[in-house]
Amino acid sequence: MSRRTSRYRSRALVSAGVLAAVAGAVALPTTSAQAAAQHGNGHIAWAVNTAGWNEANADGSNAHAVTPSGGGYAGTGHVIQVAYSPDGTKVAFAVAIPASGGAVPTVELWVADASGANARLFLKGATAMGQPVWSPDGTKIYISLSEAAAANRIDVIDVSHGPGSGVTALPQDANCSASSPTVAPNGRVAFVELCAGAGMPIAVTVDPGATAPRRLNGFRPEQMAFSPDGTWIAYLQSEGPNIGLFIIPANGGSRVQISTGSRGGTVSWAPDGASLLTWTSKSTGGPDEVGVLNKVATKPNSPLVPIETETAPDIGYSASWQTGASTAPARPAADRIGGADRIETSVRASQWSFDATGTGGRQAAGAVITRSDTFADALAGNALAAEKDGPLFMTDTAALDQRVKNELGRILPPGANVYILGGTRALSTKVDDAVAALGFKPVRLAGDGNAYADDRYGTAQAIAAEITGFTWTGGSPVPNAAPHSVFVATGENYPDALAAGAAAAQDPTGTGVVMLSAGTSLMPWTQAYLAKLDPAKTHVYTVGGQATTAVAKAFPQWKGLTTPLSGADRFETAYLVATRSMFGPALHEVGVATATNWPDALSGGALIGLRHGPLLLAGADGLSAQELSVLKAPGLGGIAVFGGTAVVSDPILSATADAAFGKGAWDKGSNRQAPALK
Repeated sequence: MSRRTSRYRSRALVSAGVLAAVAGAVALPTTSAQAAAQHGNGHIAWAVNTAGWNEANADGSNAHAVTPSGGGYAGTGHVIQVAYSPDGTKVAFAVAIPASGGAVPTVELWVADASGANARLFLKGATAMGQPVWSPDGTKIYISLSEAAAANRIDVIDVSHGPGSGVTALPQDANCSASSPTVAPNGRVAFVELCAGAGMPIAVTVDPGATAPRRLNGFRPEQMAFSPDGTWIAYLQSEGPNIGLFIIPANGGSRVQISTGSRGGTVSWAPDGASLLTWTSKSTGGPDEVGVLNKVATKPNSPLVPIETETAPDIGYSASWQTGASTAPARPAADRIGGADRIETSVRASQWSFDATGTGGRQAAGAVITRSDTFADALAGNALAAEKDGPLFMTDTAALDQRVKNELGRILPPGANVYILGGTRALSTKVDDAVAALGFKPVRLAGDGNAYADDRYGTAQAIAAEITGFTWTGGSPVPNAAPHSVFVATGENYPDALAAGAAAAQDPTGTGVVMLSAGTSLMPWTQAYLAKLDPAKTHVYTVGGQATTAVAKAFPQWKGLTTPLSGADRFETAYLVATRSMFGPALHEVGVATATNWPDALSGGALIGLRHGPLLLAGADGLSAQELSVLKAPGLGGIAVFGGTAVVSDPILSATADAAFGKGAWDKGSNRQAPALK
């Protein structure tokens, strides 16, 4: 981390010079030697300069926001430090409170359940606050504090009896500033002192009941942390010729350099002692920095493995490891599902929807693949994907993308059907070959110019036949039965058809199909398909003004027998579809995608159709007032936002979730993998 400091951050201590190693052999930590057998390696958390913090698996997957609540917590400040209790049931967090009118900003210390609920204020008024550290029994918190012009001190806060139960100061040397406390399992506290005139920090310890600190020789840290069994100390040296992350035996011995890349911030051990969390930083070219949270093995010269990057200013460079499984409750969640491009977004949607084959949970039965450069052949495909219990992927015309190959292999059992949409001009035969080579059965659905017209309208008919079932009669596929419901939408644009696809997937018989109009007209073969239907038996929905006009012109005798879902614009049409009875009296999940492009809405429409929810469309300012009213449906458990921040911004995501669940009463997820169903 650079030497730029913030009054909100724990004060970094200057370290310089070459450290003299203490003689003696060194035995590196191992999983067995360091293991905390009663705990797994659980979850991690880090501050992100918001009213809450982020939590994730130890590898950074399933990242989601945790927002504190209760106890009068207003969320007007931002969390700069976060630390879980040893048993993983509580969390301590420091909150920077902004000031106005020239006043000095202050910092508060709060304690809550690990879920963020039941927050309680334990301390306020400090001008600087370092990383909180829990005692081994979870009854006390040690923290570096500063008030007004006073030097930093280590305070001990009793949290066992609630707020107001007492604050005491640890013994420290005169004329010294104290920071970075850490506690060993036996209650020994170590911290860093920087004393007047010394120029370099030192490490000291205070044993239970001691009245003065004792110096630890052999290293001069900026930040440090005891290992889970108390036998090692990890520490950072951020200046001088030997910078980086080190470990050293707590009772004396030779230090071992773990990494040269670490630059300030907190250091946290994995519960099994086999790895650490540490921070690096890089300049943005402006006044702020980018912080990178890394995982690194406790072995000499180990590579840093980036977990998360935070670009917000004053992020605090704080991280903590939570033992055991996440204790976060099943609060409503707003999930962002998006990748670097449209193909990756379709893969991310699959990862969000399905567990690996053979592992239980949500199992995919098939998959659909469409071209990535245009929406034409896929307009009816999201209904197919949902009704075949599988995802919809995109790929280049010439070949099957490796990321899609990997995901097919993860989710599908051998021999599963993979539906390929469009003719060979849309997706080459190399895609079929690649699917077959993976051990799956390629099934191409296309308008071939014979049975169905060689265009998007014919492809929609081929998809409809696959959904309803068919037999070959006289060289042509003849549907085994009429579809139970038909949604007609224009094939000249995408919004209406994608909203229709999510709705068609809700047909209780599994035979809801999407047919396409050519704007305000029907192609002859589409009209011929619809003419075979009895609107008294098949529910016919016309989605959007163009399709409504097209069906009315072609079938004037159907007046009063169809259900027009046509709004003044694409947003109102999406609202009308979302509020139809096919979604049932309660919505459990709602999808949101940009109204100005199609790829994210395409893969998202298949996903949300599978989850029995509607697809809403967001404009530049978010959802319309009508669409926001959909979010008031009883029992709504989550919102899935498709695409990155460039297409649906974080403010739009937050405003949508606040409208659905209340301000701060939801968690934010980012590309979670098969999150629990609500």
